[in-house]
Amino acid sequence: MLGLAVIAVADALWTLPTLHSSFRSGGLLDAAWFSGAVVLAVAPWVDASDRVVTTRRAISLLGVLTPYLAAAASGTAVVAGILTGNPLDPVVLLIGGSVIIALLIRQGVTLLDNVALNRELAAREDHFRSLVQGSSDVIMIATEQGQLRYLSPAVEQVFGYQPDELVGSQLRLIIHPEDAAEFMAELREFVDSGAPSTRIDCRVRGADGTWRHTESTVSRHPEGLIFNSRDVSDRVALQEQLTYFAFHDTLTGLPNRALFADRVTHALEQRGIDKRPIAVLFLDLDGFKAVNDSVGHAAGDELLIQAARRLRSVIRAGDTAARFGGDEFAVLLESDATPKVARDVAERLLAALSEPYRVGGVEVVVAASIGIAFSAPGTSTEELMRNADLAMYRAKANGKGRVEVYEPSMHTDVVRRVELEAQLRRALRERRFTLLYQPVVDLSSGRITDVEALIRWRDEGGALVTPAEFIRLAEDSGRIVQLGRWVIQEAVRQATRWHRAGHRIGVAVNLSARQVATPGLIEGVQAALEGCGLPPEALTLEITESVLLDGVESTVSRLRAVKEYGVRLAIDDFGTGYSSLAYLCRLPVDLLKIDRAFIEGLGRDDDHAINCGKLAAAIIRLGRDLDLELVVEGIERPEQLALLRDMGCQRGQGFLFSGPLDAAGVQTLLDRGPIPLRRGGVDTPSAPTLVP
Repeated sequence: MLGLAVIAVADALWTLPTLHSSFRSGGLLDAAWFSGAVVLAVAPWVDASDRVVTTRRAISLLGVLTPYLAAAASGTAVVAGILTGNPLDPVVLLIGGSVIIALLIRQGVTLLDNVALNRELAAREDHFRSLVQGSSDVIMIATEQGQLRYLSPAVEQVFGYQPDELVGSQLRLIIHPEDAAEFMAELREFVDSGAPSTRIDCRVRGADGTWRHTESTVSRHPEGLIFNSRDVSDRVALQEQLTYFAFHDTLTGLPNRALFADRVTHALEQRGIDKRPIAVLFLDLDGFKAVNDSVGHAAGDELLIQAARRLRSVIRAGDTAARFGGDEFAVLLESDATPKVARDVAERLLAALSEPYRVGGVEVVVAASIGIAFSAPGTSTEELMRNADLAMYRAKANGKGRVEVYEPSMHTDVVRRVELEAQLRRALRERRFTLLYQPVVDLSSGRITDVEALIRWRDEGGALVTPAEFIRLAEDSGRIVQLGRWVIQEAVRQATRWHRAGHRIGVAVNLSARQVATPGLIEGVQAALEGCGLPPEALTLEITESVLLDGVESTVSRLRAVKEYGVRLAIDDFGTGYSSLAYLCRLPVDLLKIDRAFIEGLGRDDDHAINCGKLAAAIIRLGRDLDLELVVEGIERPEQLALLRDMGCQRGQGFLFSGPLDAAGVQTLLDRGPIPLRRGGVDTPSAPTLVP
């Protein structure tokens, strides 16, 4: 391109009368022609990429300079003609004048374009400035080394600083010392990576000295880096609370079964290295049910809290005490867990737990049954805990208030389990199960909106088998899918009867993890609904967060298929399992059922009750923000009802309204109409008889 341009200029100059008449070989024009030819000859040997870049730049430059070069050439021709005294060619004058006029017009158009562009640029700058200044997020501009150059006004509202107060300082100076090194490392990695943006989480010190959990999106900027930061302290605090309650008992603050099992597993792994045995103690309070029945559940809760304190005071540093639920506790002895030491600890626990308790204004006495199991080569966590459990039941069977050490002969419960499994097979075949239904009540009107189906079973001897026992047995034996299918079919049939009687209520059925993981869930639900003609939205399937532990993608896919069919989905016992806000966003749920653990203390003024109330309120706000329906389980006292209504909870269930009823009992309750609610509680005249 350059060679052609040089030759073209030489040709243009040769046409001038003065140069044409005085042309001599070897002069300036020949040098120009020769130079252009040399450039053209060398061009093929120049690197193609360099040539493309050079060509583009030359074209761009020529595009800008062409009008000016033409005007200069025309002016030069006119001036040369005047200076030499040659008459001016009218064509030259016409062309020269036209070029100059065109150049002036071009300059005018360019000027107008510049004015319009400047106005547009100013408008965009104003728009961007208003966005930055009005944003609730903090916008910061910093150099790649972390020196702050600009902070938006939101920094005062979020962190308490004046915008000019931090300009010129280093960003790392307001970052938590434990986070600063990692923050700067991530920042350097981002700068070196060339990526357009990244996200960095850290703690930032506010003007009041508090540390705020901050989430920042970092992008590139002509002056360095731009940070879009927001305070996520509330979200982090809620997640930490949910995580804490997933692994701790809400009443006593002790580790729960999940955390205890994890620590046992870790201790067994350590034992494989140093060969030292560990011991697990299972404890059950004898006579606790009588305290609940005689003094009340509030007094029973206080007794459990005191028992937990006594456990902590007896065990050694490094040991773990846990509560599994109800009046069941456990202790893990890791160091120096010899039979003599373990029995000594158990005897001291027995003595401490058997001391009188002052609860509910009265003095009560309970005893404790304790079972001990020791690890052996090849013992798993489940086996060790099962052995301790068997030993504890042997202690209860031998008169309670005593300590028993596990022996291999303790297989009475195992035999019972085998017998129950055989009876379970026959009961499934002969359909000898029963469904009870616990109403779910609208807390503003008292209207029954749904019922939860609860399965019950009596063995062939007429003894009531607890759901926890036979459902666990059904899961272990693989029969839970068949049992769950029957529950869905029966619940749908009964709901259809209520619909035909004019009561358009929904029915909720619990799903186990194995049911969700087994193919055919959606087909079974469709068959039950279409066979009875019940609308899909009248059925709610309840899952617990534990179904997400394995196969998250396949689980979510199956649940989405159920949701797309029209069936409603609920998360049961929310906040007590492996809670995750990320899972909550991914699951297609309609409803959250808040576990009773969060409301047990509502209405009391102790720290535990106040903290549980705050957490319950936070979960209710979270559910409402996500447009989810809310049901609180375990409402038993009028003050709980009043506080939950004030928090904005929509529905609830519990013995304050009704316990589980058979189908006839539900029909009677429905025929009476809404349950009368008053500000302090419930007026329930002659409620139907509860079924155990």
